[in-house]
Amino acid sequence: MRKVHIANDHAAVELKPVLINWLTEAGYEIVDHGSTGTASVDYPDHAHLLAEAVVAGAEQGDLGILICGSANGVSMAANKHAGIRAAICWRPDIAALARQHNNANVIGLPARFMAIPDAVDAVRVFLETDFEGGRHERRVGKIACRVLAMLLSFSLTATATLRAQDVEEVAATFAELIDVKDLRQNLYILASDAMQGRETGQPGQRMAAEFVAGKFEKAGLETVQGSYFQPVPLISSQIKGGHMHFGSAHGHFMENFMPSQGVSIGRIEDSAPVFVGYGVRDGDWDDYKDLDVQGRVVVMLKGAPSGVDSAWADDFDMKRSLAESLGAQAVVATMESFESLLPRYERWITRDRMRLNIEREGTGPTVPTFWISDDLMSGVLGNMKKVHKRLGKGKGRGPLEDGILIEMDIEKRSFDSENIWGALPGSDPELADEWVVISCHYDHIGAKDGEIFNGADDDGSGTVSLIECAEAWTEAAKQGHGPRRSVLFLAFVGEEKGLLGSDWYTSNPAIPLARTVCDLNIDMVGRTDAEHPDSDRYVYLIGSDKLSSDLHRISEEANENFTQLALDYTFNAPDDPNRYYYRSDHYNFAKHNVPVIFYFSGVHEDYHGAGDTPDKIHYEKLSEIARLVFHTSWNVANRDTRLRIDQVNDFPSDR
Repeated sequence: MRKVHIANDHAAVELKPVLINWLTEAGYEIVDHGSTGTASVDYPDHAHLLAEAVVAGAEQGDLGILICGSANGVSMAANKHAGIRAAICWRPDIAALARQHNNANVIGLPARFMAIPDAVDAVRVFLETDFEGGRHERRVGKIACRVLAMLLSFSLTATATLRAQDVEEVAATFAELIDVKDLRQNLYILASDAMQGRETGQPGQRMAAEFVAGKFEKAGLETVQGSYFQPVPLISSQIKGGHMHFGSAHGHFMENFMPSQGVSIGRIEDSAPVFVGYGVRDGDWDDYKDLDVQGRVVVMLKGAPSGVDSAWADDFDMKRSLAESLGAQAVVATMESFESLLPRYERWITRDRMRLNIEREGTGPTVPTFWISDDLMSGVLGNMKKVHKRLGKGKGRGPLEDGILIEMDIEKRSFDSENIWGALPGSDPELADEWVVISCHYDHIGAKDGEIFNGADDDGSGTVSLIECAEAWTEAAKQGHGPRRSVLFLAFVGEEKGLLGSDWYTSNPAIPLARTVCDLNIDMVGRTDAEHPDSDRYVYLIGSDKLSSDLHRISEEANENFTQLALDYTFNAPDDPNRYYYRSDHYNFAKHNVPVIFYFSGVHEDYHGAGDTPDKIHYEKLSEIARLVFHTSWNVANRDTRLRIDQVNDFPSDR
């Protein structure tokens, strides 16, 4: 009998007993670690306890299940233990891939984003799937990919070979200008308390922008469109409170009603809201039959009637989309497990949200939606058993006698932030219209409760590397060795808010994306992760081979010839449960078919924490990765032919 260890914190007390019951019925031996009720919170201790138990039972094939809100932190905590291969699994197919390809022995279930049936199914698939072995053995061991020496073609003439050697020697000379002392000095400024955590839209971020722009100007980069700053229009909103009057029933914010994320309308009123039953239209069942809901608030119940597609009960966006298509101005609905979910959702609903200040199309339903408790709904509709019974007979739908008024206290702020850009024009008239981009993000997550999150690694390390690359390139140009193609240096804002700065740039590029050769993106390259305890001479590369085989080959050649780092491609796979490919600014180039490389050193215990400080950075490592970026950009910028886009990207472009 296989032993299964299970642990959770307060985020998923309703899921754990369901899983335990299923595991018991399926014949597994269960060992329960961690919290068992809302009053017990031991994050992340339960992750460590479970990991230790799984390691101890490894020879017997023990497996583990960790449940948490997002499952990211607990999975990271578990992965600190030798012998643990934890994967975040938000769908059953991801659980299968985690076992087949990564031989995962612990799965993290992000309960905040999973329906209970999906979580049970993910556990079932995880336990019933076997590791395929074979070509996946190397990835499981996290063995860094060693670069194969590139063979020179026998057709090269001796003169051409000597010319290539000369160019490489020149590149090496300027790469040596990337200096550990300068990296350290710049990072101690950029990640100092004076920058207040560089949160987008805050004074510290503007100070950081001025610092980076000043470095670009001092290096001799040219302005772009007359400035080192590209304005980025943003809007910030935060829900502070609200109330609902529904006839004689009253809704109190985050007590018996809550808005869905993204609600931005301050007042919604309807004298005759329409009750639409379950809000379902499927086959012979039509909750909207003979009802006009144009401009109305529609009121609906959770779940779905028997006999219709179960997706109506599982995916509420189907109901929202239908209501929106019929012209509803808002949706008011009950929710499964409302009372237990309320405290979990409060932090997300009341947080300060930021987005580009533009109209978006094709991003799913946008109709304002409000969740209410069963008690509040029964105060409006009466006895709920009778309501369901009438609905089963095709009765009970229609306009309600009681009007509804919803008033939300929403604090909004529209403002411009800024990407930082600087240009080094190409020297070859035939190639100068093609551009190589080197990028990073310079924002971080700010301060909270008097504690400053300095973001030395994330992404102070990439920002100071970008500055050093810019200085090396401009010095080469001053000495007559400027790039044949043009080089654009970009430091993005708003990455921590959802890749906002790069989203804006790729929608409003200074250089048409058709003339953008590649993006080399540097994000978190100054520390080590738990998978590399014995050496810091490595870097994860993500995306290098996904669009252009030329770029991948050039990157490996640059490393073989100059830096000799261990190139680790662990996360360069569509089945990577961490989805790092989608989590930094290169993605907004790749989705437009621009070849990319994402340089990354992995997460660590101080990720998005107050401990991400400049004293913990490995500056020699940082300088080597910056030199690898420089050498790669040197080759791409100076080669005779543009990079070919000759690979079919196996990462879906819709994240």
